[in-house]
Amino acid sequence: MRYTIDHPEMINSRRHQLGISLTELARMVGVSSDRILSYEQGRARQMDAPTLTTIAEVLDCDPTLFSSEYRDPDWHLSTAAINVNLIHDYLSRTNTNANQLALEARVNPSIVYGLTRKGRRSCRAISVMKLAKAMGVDPGERSPALAMYPPAEEG
Repeated sequence: MRYTIDHPEMINSRRHQLGISLTELARMVGVSSDRILSYEQGRARQMDAPTLTTIAEVLDCDPTLFSSEYRDPDWHLSTAAINVNLIHDYLSRTNTNANQLALEARVNPSIVYGLTRKGRRSCRAISVMKLAKAMGVDPGERSPALAMYPPAEEG
């Protein structure tokens, strides 16, 4: 499915707020810099769902910031925990820094920073899956690395 980008300027604005270059964002999303620029400038008015959600994940925001058409009621509920010690072990064992891991996993560096330095224990499930894959950890349901949280109950 493709979504109309209502607020292309928000991609650029959010990217600058986070201090992410055009090239870095393109690499983390898995598209060309020209493609990201065309989204930011409003030349490309449609975006497929995987690209939209990946850009939102990297920029650590809700996809509806860019497209009012996007509807996923579970977007905010899809969180997962990760064993932070696995990240520390991986960084130490591979002599990799947090930014390199973030680029390899195609996640926002602030996510890895939050997990390794700020005591954060969970993030969106898609980021956990990307980190697990980049570190070569089996994200299977029985893996001690991941623990999926059930959706929050409405009260």
